Amino acid sequence: MANEKNTDIRLYEIEGSRGLLDLVISNGQFNSVQGLETAIDVSLLQDARASSEQVNNPIYAKGWAASSVIQDETFGSLLWLLSQSRKTTENLNAAIDYSQKSLSWLVRDRYANSVIVTGEINSVGFRLFIDINTTSGPDVRRQLDLLRATQ
Repeated sequence: MANEKNTDIRLYEIEGSRGLLDLVISNGQFNSVQGLETAIDVSLLQDARASSEQVNNPIYAKGWAASSVIQDETFGSLLWLLSQSRKTTENLNAAIDYSQKSLSWLVRDRYANSVIVTGEINSVGFRLFIDINTTSGPDVRRQLDLLRATQ
């Protein structure tokens, strides 16, 4: 059983939304979950701020505003940079790298012993496999499908 340090607010996929997530409040409290599911979702799906090498116009750099003032800390992932990308091995490797980096805080902050991201190109886009060996509670294996609309 996960300890209290792995208790998080639970995110629910909105039915029929194809990936939109929401919070649920019951009896004045956010619904919670034991484990790292929400932390993983937020880390992967929140847009990290892109560098000037990645995006020419700073207006389009996205990301959390505090990322520009907090040194040596990145919030979210750069997966959004691949939203219009083709299904190539180079872009798959970028998606794996972006995902691995966005989840690295789990090891740094001792929620996990290791995080390993692998992936494949399939008929609908990229499928990422995320394996997390947690420091407490069960290990986590997730998969994430990307680029469903871009061929």
